[in-house]
Amino acid sequence: MRIIYSCIALCLTAFNALAVTIESASGQLASLISDKSITELQVSGTINAVDFKFIADELTSLQSLDISNAPTTAYSSSNTLFANARSFDDNTIPVGCFASSTLQSVALPASLSVIGEGAFLSCNNITSITLPESLDSIAPYAFSACEHL
Repeated sequence: MRIIYSCIALCLTAFNALAVTIESASGQLASLISDKSITELQVSGTINAVDFKFIADELTSLQSLDISNAPTTAYSSSNTLFANARSFDDNTIPVGCFASSTLQSVALPASLSVIGEGAFLSCNNITSITLPESLDSIAPYAFSACEHL
C-alpha cells in the first residue's frame, strides 16, 4: 500500500510541474523556465517580444497562457522576430506570434491596446480568450482560422 501512495504522490507532483507561475521582467522569461514541457503558464511582471518568441518557439506543449498581469513593453532589434518585424510597441501582441500554436485558452494583459495581424492565426485548439477593456485595435486575421473560438 505504501508503494501505491508513493506512486500517486509522484504522479501528482509530476502533474503539478506542468503548471508554472512566474514573475518576470521583459526579455527574461527564457531564463526563468527550465521545463519546456509545461502546459499552463501564468506570468506577472512585464514581457516583451523576446518573451513571446520564447513562448511560441520553445513552449510547444502550452495549452493555457495567462498574461493578464504582465503588461507588454516595447522592443527593438536588428534581428527579425515575427513576420520580418524588428520593432514592437508597448501594449501590443506581436504580429503572428502565436500562429498555429497549441494554445486552448489565453488571458491577455489588462493594459493591452493592440493585437497584431495574424497573432492567433490558425490556433485550431483555442476555445477561450480573455480580451481586456483597454483593447483598441484587433488587426486583420488576428483570429483567422481559429475553428473553435
